Amino acid sequence: MEGITRKFTIATILILLVTLVSMDFGITGNVSADKAKSLTVVQQGKFITVQVNPVGYSGMPGKWIDMKIVKGTNSMDEQTKCDSRGPKSGTSQCNREIAEFSISGNQWKAGNIVQFNIRGTNIRSPQYVIK
Repeated sequence: MEGITRKFTIATILILLVTLVSMDFGITGNVSADKAKSLTVVQQGKFITVQVNPVGYSGMPGKWIDMKIVKGTNSMDEQTKCDSRGPKSGTSQCNREIAEFSISGNQWKAGNIVQFNIRGTNIRSPQYVIK
């Protein structure tokens, strides 16, 4: 019985250790503030592209970017992906990590002031006026 208890304790410790390490390195999909430093917003017609500016030279796709109107309740979210240059060779990291928002329809109007943020972090864009 003592051998089973010891094996169970070791297995539990290993599982906790792997969980803590994966959370620290962003393997689980959670974003830590040290993996990105800012957001850049560019609008072309009815599309707004938000670029995640990572610490270092590459981004990891899969972050949720929230777009919220500053005064009101309109909101939208999109998940980041690699841009047309794709991932870095041999990795799942992006050369450039972006989220694209379509503002067609009547939910968003020219003159609306919006702000973007990476969900689960305090990283926000400056307020942006939709054109």
